[in-house]
Amino acid sequence: GSTADHYGSKNEDALLQKNAPETADRIMRAKYSFMAKQLEAAVDLRKKMEEHNRDQQRQLTAEREEKKNLQKRLSLVEAELRKNSKRMPTAAEPPSSADNLTQEV
Repeated sequence: GSTADHYGSKNEDALLQKNAPETADRIMRAKYSFMAKQLEAAVDLRKKMEEHNRDQQRQLTAEREEKKNLQKRLSLVEAELRKNSKRMPTAAEPPSSADNLTQEV
């Protein structure tokens, strides 16, 4: 009994030792495959984030340009309003006293 068990365990040990390199190799290949997939996913994520960043930069640049153009248009409209208000007094606004003096003379 004990001799058979002894030989049985030796045979199992021998099989395990014989298969150990294959098992270790499979484990290493699985780890490598897993890490390669993780790396690929990280690279893909980085590319997507860089593209998103470029899109955001383009959008920000466009918005700044639009703001600058709107500010230019606003200042032109304000200048035009000032110019027009100096030319013609509004109907509700009486002529200035200087205008009265020139009209009387």
